[in-house]
Amino acid sequence: MRIFVIRYVSLTAEVSLTTRRYQMTERAETTVRTQQRIVRAAVRLHARNGVRATRWDDIAATARTGRATVYRHFPDLAALVPACARAVFAAIDLPDAATLEREFADPARPELRLARLIRQTCECYERGAGWLRAAERESDLVPELAGAMRRIRSGVAVLLEVVLRSTPVTEEHRRVIGALLDFSFWRQLRQAGIAPGAAADTILELALSQLAPRRYPRRSDG
Repeated sequence: MRIFVIRYVSLTAEVSLTTRRYQMTERAETTVRTQQRIVRAAVRLHARNGVRATRWDDIAATARTGRATVYRHFPDLAALVPACARAVFAAIDLPDAATLEREFADPARPELRLARLIRQTCECYERGAGWLRAAERESDLVPELAGAMRRIRSGVAVLLEVVLRSTPVTEEHRRVIGALLDFSFWRQLRQAGIAPGAAADTILELALSQLAPRRYPRRSDG
């Protein structure tokens, strides 16, 4: 009888623990889904109305949740803006540093790595253009937006460093390529009426000219 009771208690505890784990997992998944809805709503509203003009009530209504829920997950712009930035760049998969090194390890063909990085970065800009424009436009007024744009630029710069590793290119030419890959340059091309694919091609052509500067001699001041 004692053995039976011990086994029963042990089995009951195991079932209870399993139930609690399931409930915790379910709650965690629900939390993630709620946060994703809120972030998607914020990205759309920021792109349409601007970041400062978007109210938490508007985000709650668009996300089909309560205002208190929005505040619980994202109490301020310091919490919301980085989540929006991550969502924009998660719209596509930019190659990470390890992938670039693994798939394009041949240092004699840096143009292959550069082409992939430029095309995928431009695609990312296209998909997140609305939010990125709003973030860039208001970055001087909202410190969180300035920080988000710096982190985005830093992330692209890290990938660019991997692309140009072991490539005989001067620091000046590296900075030029970095400027060409910046969102602001891509935005100006698109605002000038350049189609998405042509914008990426233009940036790539200009960037490749920096890998072989001897083919494009500087003009003399005279």
